[in-house]
Amino acid sequence: MFRLREVGGAYGSDCAVRYVQQPFQRQPDFGVTSVNYDWKQLWEQGQSPV
Repeated sequence: MFRLREVGGAYGSDCAVRYVQQPFQRQPDFGVTSVNYDWKQLWEQGQSPV
């Protein structure tokens, strides 16, 4: 499980946390130094903590 955090303004009360169960489709290839993901898509996959 991975945790995403979005902060709107000062860190604190404006912080929103979403939990994403399986955010990745597969492991990166050997030797990969960077992998980029669509933040909005990951955020929409997530669920608010209970």
